[in-house]
Amino acid sequence: MLQFMIFTGLRKGEVRFLEWSDVDLKNRLIHVRPKETWSPKTENSARTIPLCEPAYGALLAAWERAQKRPEKSTLVFPGRKGPLNDVRESLNGACKRAGIPHVRVHGLRHTFVPRWLWQALIPLPL
Repeated sequence: MLQFMIFTGLRKGEVRFLEWSDVDLKNRLIHVRPKETWSPKTENSARTIPLCEPAYGALLAAWERAQKRPEKSTLVFPGRKGPLNDVRESLNGACKRAGIPHVRVHGLRHTFVPRWLWQALIPLPL
């Protein structure tokens, strides 16, 4: 989930409510759209996002995990304790292991644009 968030720029709520019906693996697209129980932050937040290779790889890994779960979920990242709790714990653990200061989950969103712009200007393998 961390890798997916870094390479898509999705907000916490967008990831939390992302369903497999929002994923188009064939065309490598994610559709952020309203649900019965959730709406994007603004009208302009409803959008389609192309998937780069690392984001696509994260989704494939999530799909493989979903196929092995005894309890099926429509959510891409259902999590053990809820998706946001899992991502917070994962992020806190990753920061601790790397010996870097704590990063908030929303900070992952801020890494997306600079990486995207850099990639657009100077294409490098990620």
